[in-house]
Amino acid sequence: MVRHRPYASVVPSLVASRQPVGLRLGSGNRGGDLRRCAQSQRPPSRPALRQRENRQGVAQGRRALAAPARSRERPRVIDGECLAAAAREAHLAPASAVVERLDRPGERAVLDPDLPLYPASMIKVPIAVAAHARVAAGELALASSVTVAERNMTANDAPSPMHVNYRATLDELIDLMLSRSDNVATNQLIDLLGRESITAYCQAIGLTRTAVRRKLSGSLPLIEDPQATGRNAHPASDAAALLTALDARRLPGSERVLASLGRQYWRGKLPLGLRSGDHFAHKTGDTDEVSHDGGILILPGGRRYVIVLYTGVASPDEDPRFGTWMARVRAALDHEK
Repeated sequence: MVRHRPYASVVPSLVASRQPVGLRLGSGNRGGDLRRCAQSQRPPSRPALRQRENRQGVAQGRRALAAPARSRERPRVIDGECLAAAAREAHLAPASAVVERLDRPGERAVLDPDLPLYPASMIKVPIAVAAHARVAAGELALASSVTVAERNMTANDAPSPMHVNYRATLDELIDLMLSRSDNVATNQLIDLLGRESITAYCQAIGLTRTAVRRKLSGSLPLIEDPQATGRNAHPASDAAALLTALDARRLPGSERVLASLGRQYWRGKLPLGLRSGDHFAHKTGDTDEVSHDGGILILPGGRRYVIVLYTGVASPDEDPRFGTWMARVRAALDHEK
């Protein structure tokens, strides 16, 4: 059995501020329930800010996502109630969501971000980052050849070259897993990296609620997986933290991971609510019980946001409900200063 090193040289920590700060809006917000639920918030006192900064200073080396202090003025905001109102309008319940501004850190709105919904294919992003960490540690090479094993075969909805004995490079497996959500490529990577090793890496960088425990199945019956130890876990809060770190290029392989997410084949959820000129590098995930989408949104003017929406509903590949939710949030962002 190959024993994996603990990525000691490539393990930045993702300690995100879990306090929702809110996204500032101007006075012209048009959003139905979004307008009604937007509220003003008072900034924390200076002593409170100093206490928070002192606590963060104790944990040096675990600051990849530490948010700076809030600015003094807080007009109207998108808050958790606004995200909930958008979910109600879109008939998406239960819902878990995070909206966080990246070019002005510390502004964050959340809705039940740690809700323990099955992550489906959202788990593929941390697997990709763990693979790039092994490359950065010198244990693997992107050009390495990997032979697809029969035990990892399962259904894929998107076109895929994966078949038994197909020889892929590590780079190809990672890209197919992200851009096409290829389940066979994912299962082959789980074998290559080791699920315990992937989970340990995620825990080490601060994704404390993330775990890889079983392989993925594209259809029923589930793929045989004798080493399975339960269901995978990767809540919206961890998904947002990981995307934030990728945007900041704080993790090995960030550029390549974001490039793959930017070539996303599955664009029938949140992108339905976007506008011409918007760029969304993202990953979707769904089963007959859950449906998710999350990524990095770049607006034409350069503003950047992490937007993650998890839902406990079944969903087709093209789901206008996600477009409705995104359109409400996108309209509110138009008035953000």
